[in-house]
Amino acid sequence: MALGANQEYKMKKSFFSALAALAVIIFGCLAACNSDPGFPAVIERIEITKMPDKIAYNTGETLNLAGMVVTAIYSDGTEKTVQGFTTNPTEGSLVKSVGFQNVKVLYTENGNTVTAGFNVVVPGLGISQFPKTSYLTGETFSITGLEVKLYLEDCTSEVLPVTAAHITGFDSSAPGGTKILTVNYEGKSANFTVWVYTGNGMIWIEAGAYIMGNPDASASPSACIAPYPQRKVILTQGFFMGKYEVTQGEYQAVTGNNPSRYNAGDTANFPVEQVSWYDAVEFCNMLSIQEGLTPAYSIDKENPDPNNTLVDPYDPKWTVTIIPGTNGYRLPTEAQWEYACRAGTTSVFNVGDTITTDDANYNGAPYLYGESDGVNRGQPLAVGSFAPNPWGLYDMHGNVWEWCWDFINDGGQSYYSDAPNPDTDPHGLDQGNRRVERGGSWNRPPARAISAYRERARPQRAINDLGFRVIRPQE
Repeated sequence: MALGANQEYKMKKSFFSALAALAVIIFGCLAACNSDPGFPAVIERIEITKMPDKIAYNTGETLNLAGMVVTAIYSDGTEKTVQGFTTNPTEGSLVKSVGFQNVKVLYTENGNTVTAGFNVVVPGLGISQFPKTSYLTGETFSITGLEVKLYLEDCTSEVLPVTAAHITGFDSSAPGGTKILTVNYEGKSANFTVWVYTGNGMIWIEAGAYIMGNPDASASPSACIAPYPQRKVILTQGFFMGKYEVTQGEYQAVTGNNPSRYNAGDTANFPVEQVSWYDAVEFCNMLSIQEGLTPAYSIDKENPDPNNTLVDPYDPKWTVTIIPGTNGYRLPTEAQWEYACRAGTTSVFNVGDTITTDDANYNGAPYLYGESDGVNRGQPLAVGSFAPNPWGLYDMHGNVWEWCWDFINDGGQSYYSDAPNPDTDPHGLDQGNRRVERGGSWNRPPARAISAYRERARPQRAINDLGFRVIRPQE
């Protein structure tokens, strides 16, 4: 039966009146609950109301929290001493070095976690701020930026007026590498490390000719990088080539940073990795300037390179061109790289027609069927860890891939198929969407490390098995 308009109006009014009354009851209950002292308040914070009995340690002692009292403060102003808190670092952890070590205290109640913190200390002389740590041969030590503190047993510290006269151990005229410097102040001492860069050590590579590439296409999983067919390559100009891959210490000394993934401990003589092709060409110019040479590259970061056909918003597409007649450092062309890698050999590797992990750092897989597995070291090694090739160059097989100058066209055909034979001073394609990398790496099989093997990467790619070495022309 249909309701009249008046009846419908009265029903709606009754409904909303009942709803309003229910709301009043609910809010009243909530108010009553909140005014009830027994209703649980919310934890707001914790405080360390009594420090541990021990806050001063010797290096190598373990953290002891005995005597510490932690108090929780709640939203209603109440407080209580709490147990069941955790700390980071945990009790029993080693207290490692001179200076403050922060201990974070965490306490969770009803799903709410609050934190507080305090310091313990290893008293003594400590470096709280480091000065410049990379130098060129002949540079003088700079104290700028150095801050030395005396850390005291009561967990306070004071900055000391240290001068260069307090520093010993620096001699940039001595053989390069890691130098441990000592700060001596009123009978106390502290050490820190700097690196002296002495240059990569260059090997002269005579001009000459060789057969570039592989006798068949079996050495490549992709047509675009196939080192086939073989052809005669003539290099009319000799060049100096880095005896080693550019190291982390060298890269740090020149650029002021070390992007490498494998940089824990003393890795100054490990190859730098996680560098893009753009990083490598910038390093070449910076090194040239530092050594008084004329930079080899014009680097335009504003105008995209029309020869870079890569479609990728993350590629900066800098326009990098070689400046003719310059004497600065540069990346090798892949023709120069393979010539130097082979070092007069015609075998698959410059050590013969197979290879083992006694010869190079790769992933340990056998090269030939039936050979035993080698050692998978799982990371790069210091440069020069294996015997050099016949021309004195180290790590041309394995360790890290090495950027070359040349473009390559991923998805297309290898330019080898169209290259002249003989081919004089080749520089690769005029345009492309990748750059060439050579030599294999620590995490790749030996088939990727043969003298002829070619690989490609986006020029902005920076990964932990990719580095480079440099060349420069004769003066």
